[in-house]
Amino acid sequence: MARFEALGLEGRRDEQRAELETLFALADTAAKGAEPKSGAGWRARTLIAQSTLEWMLGNYAAAEAAVLEAQAIYRDLGDIAGEAVALRRLGDVAAIRGDYSQAGHYYQIALARFRQSGPADERQGEVRTLNNLGIVYWGMGDYGAAYKCFTEALAIWRDLGDVQGQGITLGNLGQIAGELGHYEQARDYYLQALALLQAVGDRHGQAIDLLNLGAAYGYLEDYTTAMTYYAQARDLFRAVGDRQSEGATLTYCAYTYLAQGAAQQAMACLEPALAIFTELQQRQWQVRVHAGLAMAHLYLSQLPQAWQAAQAALAEVAAGVQGVESLAEVYFRCAQVLAACGASDEAWDALDRAHKRLMTQADRIPDPDLRHDFLHRVHVHAEIIQAYETHSLKPPPRE
Repeated sequence: MARFEALGLEGRRDEQRAELETLFALADTAAKGAEPKSGAGWRARTLIAQSTLEWMLGNYAAAEAAVLEAQAIYRDLGDIAGEAVALRRLGDVAAIRGDYSQAGHYYQIALARFRQSGPADERQGEVRTLNNLGIVYWGMGDYGAAYKCFTEALAIWRDLGDVQGQGITLGNLGQIAGELGHYEQARDYYLQALALLQAVGDRHGQAIDLLNLGAAYGYLEDYTTAMTYYAQARDLFRAVGDRQSEGATLTYCAYTYLAQGAAQQAMACLEPALAIFTELQQRQWQVRVHAGLAMAHLYLSQLPQAWQAAQAALAEVAAGVQGVESLAEVYFRCAQVLAACGASDEAWDALDRAHKRLMTQADRIPDPDLRHDFLHRVHVHAEIIQAYETHSLKPPPRE
C-alpha cells in the first residue's frame, strides 16, 4: 500500500467531529464579525481537515464535498496556495477511488498553483503533490515515472529536514521496488521508513509500513515475520480509525496464508475484510477478496463455493469496477478455480484476460530492464506467463 500525503487526525472519531464543529462555529463567528476574510479562510482550512477525516474513514463523497466547498472559498479569496491544497485533496479522493486519470489532472493543476505561490509555500506544496503524483503513476503502471517523482520528492524532504516526509517517500519507493519483484530492496526501504515515522510519532504512516513489511516478508517466504507485521498493522489501523486499510491488511494477510496453502486461516481474514469493504462500498477491494475466497474454497475442496466466489469476482470486473488491485492476478486465480471446476472454456478466457492485462501493464514500462523484472521477478506474473505459454492451469496445492 502506497502512502498518500494526506496527513490526518487520529483518535476517537466523535472527538474529532466535535473539534471540527467547534472550529466551524468559530469560523462562522469571525466571518460575521469584523474579520470576514479571516473567518472564510478559517472555514476553508477546517473543511480541509474535515475532508481528511472523511477520507480516512472511507467517506469519500463527504470528503469530496468538503474539499469542493474549500476550493470555492480559496478561489474567492484569491488564495493560490490554499486552492492548490484543495486541488491536491481532490486528487487524493479521485486516486483512492481508482480514477487515476482524474487524480493526475488535479495534481498537475495543483503543482502549477504551488509554483505560482510564494517561496515559503512552494516547496512544501510541490513536494507533497509530487509524492501523490508518483502514486498515481504507480497506479497506472509507469514505475519509471513514479520512481522519478519519489526520488525528487525525497531530495526536497531532506533539504527541508522533514523526517516525516522522508519516511513517507521511502515507503513509496519501497512500493515501487516491491511491484518490480525487488523484495529485499523493498523491505529495506520499509524498515528505513518505519524507523523515521516512529521517531516522529506518525501512527498511520507506521501502520502502512508495517502492512508493507508484512507483504514483503511474505514474498520472501518468511511467513512468521510477515504475520507479526500484519498483526501490528491491523492494530494500528484500528487505533487510528482507518477501516479501509484495516480491510486491506486482512486481505494481504489472507493472500500470504494462501501462499502457504493455509485456507482456513485465509478464510478467517477474508470474511471480515469483505464485510468492511461491503460497508464502505469499496467494490474494487471486494473483487480481490472474492478471488481470494475462491482460492480458499478450492484448497478446501469446496468446489461449489469456489465457483460462486470466482463468478462474483469476474462479474464485478465485467460490470466495470475501476481500480482493482492486481487485476491480472484476480483473473489468473479465477482461471485456476474455473479449470478445477471443469469449466475449461471460461478458464482459458480468464487466463487470456490475465495475460492481456499483464502485458498491457508491462507495455507501459519504457525501461526494458524494469519491464523484464515486472514480468519475471514478481512471482504471480511469472506464473501467469508460464501458464499462458504452456496452456496449462494446474490446480493449486491443497492444505
